[in-house]
Parts: sequence; C-alpha cells; structure tokens
Amino acid sequence: MPVATESRPPIEVFCCYAREDEESLKELETHLSLLAKQGRILFQHDQLIDPGADRAKAIDQYLEDASVILLLVSASFLACNYYNQIEYATIYIKLTVTL
Repeated sequence: MPVATESRPPIEVFCCYAREDEESLKELETHLSLLAKQGRILFQHDQLIDPGADRAKAIDQYLEDASVILLLVSASFLACNYYNQIEYATIYIKLTVTL
C-alpha cells in the first residue's frame, strides 16, 4: 500500500464497471496511477479480489469503505443485472446516509 502524503490517509476509490469495459478500467487505472503512487488515493476494483474469496462480500466491503465510487457507465454497465440489483442499492444507501 502506498504511503499517504502529508500524513493523510489515501482516499479510497472503488470503481464499478461491466466486464465488457475492462479496457476502459485499465485506461482509468493508468490515468490515476500517479495519484496512487503518491499515496493520495487507493484505487480498487473487483479484479483485486483474491481468487476463492466471496466476491459479493468483498465488493460490499469495498463499497462500504470507499469515499469515492466511480461508475464506468456504458450500455453494458446499464444492462448488467448485478449492478442494477446489488450495487446500485448499496451506493444509493451510502449516498443517502452521507447526505
């Protein structure tokens, strides 16, 4: 884990995306890599979940811990049942509680 600058912890960022948009995820990760290397952000997504781990539980934890949730919105993302049923509800609840 990168060391945070100025003794501030990194901002936890979780990215939700459709499998068909993995190339866009990689591009986004490249664009944010300097902030990650500087310890300003901790960029997370579901590809970082350990094999064999409970994916739904891990994603729920990422969503709970994240200060920023990025949605890579595309037609594939909007059509994905998983995001429509699970993550949108979690994101909405977190947004409502934060406000």
